[in-house]
Amino acid sequence: MAELRRRRLNAEPVSVPVRSQRAPAYVVPPQIMRSRRRNRAPELLDAVRAIDTTANPAVQRQLMDYFREEYEKMHVGVIVGLFSHCYLGHPYVDHRLDIDGHILEHFTAADHVPDVFSPARPLARTEAYLYIEIYQDGQIMPIRQDGTAAS
Repeated sequence: MAELRRRRLNAEPVSVPVRSQRAPAYVVPPQIMRSRRRNRAPELLDAVRAIDTTANPAVQRQLMDYFREEYEKMHVGVIVGLFSHCYLGHPYVDHRLDIDGHILEHFTAADHVPDVFSPARPLARTEAYLYIEIYQDGQIMPIRQDGTAAS
């Protein structure tokens, strides 16, 4: 036991990050949080459901333009994109919609998703939510099938 203690005392120093060096967490203003908790319009939910039913890239771009416009009207802050269960079938399990970049990307179970979307992946796989909103401030907001936010 004494030998083990002696080894620990002679160990190399370990660098530990200082908490004060971290950037402060962003606090979402209350009015934005209230907007994020509101029910989503049925038209928006239908548009999200339609994204997997169309293979036409022009229609997909129109849907993403519609999403961007609707989210701007909702005053929910800067939305990075939406993440949801994919209904295309095997091998795809989920997909992301990057609204600003007009990117619709489908993922298999083995694929790595971009880091900003990874916290939403387990939620999308459950089918309990129609989609998950990903915000620039780091918050994710799951949206149920009926359009209610699961905050």
